Amino acid sequence: MPRRLPRGDVVAPVSPKLRSLWAAHARTIAAAMKRDAQAFDERWEAAGAIVTHDPPLFFAGGFRNAEQFFRDVLREAPRTAFRNIRVAKFASPKEEAQWGASKIDVGLSYLEAKSGKPLGARLPEALGKLRIPLARKGKTDGYVAFDEATVAQVAEATKRLLERDGRSKKKKAKGHARVVLEEVLSAHDALASVEVREKDGLVSLRNVPLAAWAAFITALRSAHWPVTTLEVPAAEKRKKRKKKK
Repeated sequence: MPRRLPRGDVVAPVSPKLRSLWAAHARTIAAAMKRDAQAFDERWEAAGAIVTHDPPLFFAGGFRNAEQFFRDVLREAPRTAFRNIRVAKFASPKEEAQWGASKIDVGLSYLEAKSGKPLGARLPEALGKLRIPLARKGKTDGYVAFDEATVAQVAEATKRLLERDGRSKKKKAKGHARVVLEEVLSAHDALASVEVREKDGLVSLRNVPLAAWAAFITALRSAHWPVTTLEVPAAEKRKKRKKKK
């Protein structure tokens, strides 16, 4: 049974329709959990339906956020849970049994890197038809069928594609404002899903749960940093340079 929310948490009103949808998906997950690997698709497709619904259906089950839902009901960390949801969406039960979730996941990432855009409703190419390029000393040295490729080989091919197109992710030091905001947000369990981004003196926040709006405002009001540490946005710097000319 879902845990009750501790006192003080803000809960959005839940309509009977949302409660009904939640109950249906929760029953599917409970039944699938008893059959373990045999019902991978049913379990994770239902989980996907719960977290991608607008608003998320886990609120109707009494959960503060997706992480709590994943850990309490599906007994998985969020990263693994989202991976499994993606695998269940694009792969058939036969493919899941044949290759496993980890290999399918890196195969989907390879397709994204190859096409240069996020996956749509359907795969641009069947995983079983992929030929994965192998490299030696930085150069392509033959190909291997996806069915025979290892997870490491597919992951390395994906990395080379991203580096070739200049899309590889390089870790950057966190800005001061981001550090401060992440610290105050982490004090509220209901805000675990919020993402903080900082670039060119601007800050954006994503995935703020409406059910935790009051906690979000409280967190922002508690943030403090010296004004002198804030960088001038790039656009303002350009304006100043033009004025000098």
